[in-house]
Amino acid sequence: MRLKMVEYQIESRGVRDQRVLESHERGATTFICSGGSARPGRIMMNLYPLESGQTISQPYIVAYMTQNSLQLQGKERYWKIGTGSGYQAAILQNWWTPFITIEIVPELSRQAQQVLKKAAIPTFSFMIGNGYYGWPENAPF
Repeated sequence: MRLKMVEYQIESRGVRDQRVLESHERGATTFICSGGSARPGRIMMNLYPLESGQTISQPYIVAYMTQNSLQLQGKERYWKIGTGSGYQAAILQNWWTPFITIEIVPELSRQAQQVLKKAAIPTFSFMIGNGYYGWPENAPF
């Protein structure tokens, strides 16, 4: 189901970056539904399985933003503000490992850490806090 979802919902809509497609094919989409609100391969809308009313964007939107908006080369330093479920981190692991992610909701950060570890996604450094003011001592990102 996951491979069909990548083909029909992501690749057929113009996402061609192999790193993005491979991240989805390897299973990044399976762990975002840990709350049981959707089945992998059938994800077409935003999901709401996270604590504190947080949402997860559909895989196509994440793939599109990763490919087109970020225009990543793999040489950038990366600091992800808003860990959420860890979904975007799982996609970006094809570019950087390890990298740092910060989440303001402690329980979300803890859940993302567990999910990424269980999915055998490479190690990330997790911070709990507000990313609004940046992290000057480790900049630039």
